[in-house]
Amino acid sequence: MSKCFCGKEIENWAYARNKIYSHVCSRFCAETLKRKLPYDYRRKIPVKCYSCDNTFELKSPYCHANQRFCGVKCLTKTMSCHKGKKYSFIFTTIYENPDGITSQDIYEACDKQPFRVKGARGVTIALRRWVARGIISIDKSTSQTLYRWTSDLRPGQELLRWSK
Repeated sequence: MSKCFCGKEIENWAYARNKIYSHVCSRFCAETLKRKLPYDYRRKIPVKCYSCDNTFELKSPYCHANQRFCGVKCLTKTMSCHKGKKYSFIFTTIYENPDGITSQDIYEACDKQPFRVKGARGVTIALRRWVARGIISIDKSTSQTLYRWTSDLRPGQELLRWSK
């Protein structure tokens, strides 16, 4: 098992809380690396909620290290959309990989979730409507097709926008 730069082991099993990142143990560590800050477990990193415009503090403890919503109200509102859990996870995976991500990588991340996506082709089919709406773009310039987040809104906001 590999280790994160903070010293924790990177868990790679179905019930681990970190299901998106393979190079760090949590979103807290990913944000720390992205902002080029030295690791400090006492640090609180201000981030925006994926559903509303509130800012909350991302903390190092296990319970809060992967948080993406400011509270239960925003989480419930987003997940109660049609296929909210599935699309919220897929959108978050694409949103947090600004360089682009392949459908195979999205499928492998979804494989750790309680919902099922039928292979990389199933991811491609699930994302068709979102590509047509202009939320996600397809980049075919490389050998593999990459999906990139193109919307100005965050994942939860897009789900809520199109659920109405």
